Amino acid sequence: MKIFTEENGKKVVYVQAKDLVFIANHFRTPDEIKNLIPMHATSITADPNEYFSFTNPKFVEFMKKEVPYVVDKDEYDNLTDKEINEKRENLQRDFNTSDKNFNLLPKKDKKITSTAYIGLMTLQHLKDDTDNYLINARNNYEKFIK
Repeated sequence: MKIFTEENGKKVVYVQAKDLVFIANHFRTPDEIKNLIPMHATSITADPNEYFSFTNPKFVEFMKKEVPYVVDKDEYDNLTDKEINEKRENLQRDFNTSDKNFNLLPKKDKKITSTAYIGLMTLQHLKDDTDNYLINARNNYEKFIK
């Protein structure tokens, strides 16, 4: 999940460690952005639910415009539980369809279509993020932000 806010007149984004790992490992993130992600945020010992804050304007803008596969808390806060569940069901349906189509590909084509696999992982990640939001829905996320 990502949370956008403003502190001391600066734009800030808080991002969960699990999302930072996903961004760093599954996408062509520009090096200037990757270099801003703390090593300990993506280590196997990191708490996946821990939030990390970023004030670098390029990072904040990257998270806002280039990372639609991480749930934006503000966007979900404006939805009803029914709307969130509908989003989740649609994501699951899209994932199941894409997964079925991917699995029907001949083995040689699966190697070529790594983009399709990344798309599958993106859908799964967004669904998991939505599940996480539902589990913690309407909670005070500030307690997770350090």
